[in-house]
Amino acid sequence: AVLVQDTFESTQLRLNFPVTHLVHPDTPALDVLFTVLGDGKTARLTQKLVDDLQIASNVGAANYTPEQAGMGMFDAMVIPGNELEVLREMLTTIYRTAYEPVTTAELARAKLSLESEFVFQKQDYNGIAKRLDYFHVLGGSVKEEPVSYKHLTLPTTPHV
Repeated sequence: AVLVQDTFESTQLRLNFPVTHLVHPDTPALDVLFTVLGDGKTARLTQKLVDDLQIASNVGAANYTPEQAGMGMFDAMVIPGNELEVLREMLTTIYRTAYEPVTTAELARAKLSLESEFVFQKQDYNGIAKRLDYFHVLGGSVKEEPVSYKHLTLPTTPHV
């Protein structure tokens, strides 16, 4: 981690971790995990950092998975003066998933969110073109695109 201490209006904290590639068998579970941790009002990081502790104004997570090794990203807009506490709580919440598994309710919300995103991306020709371009450029082939939707039904709570 790099911490620059100075006077700022706001601070964005970003944590990056190496993750799997696009068609790796663990990628669907990681997609679900990143959604559970950082996507939306019910996400674990939002509840902890924004709602409970009020040390961040916004949090997010993304699982970037190209053809080769990917990058898992967590970010937070930190309320000034709370940088180290946000970093500590963010890491604690992320690592806590190792012994506090994703619940059935969290899994259902995450899958619904990912399925909704998939459907939304296919609403018009522009969205379809962007999605095919993503798989062509980052996945190496548009052949993998239909497989991406099927994986949403695979993860179960023990796997995530």
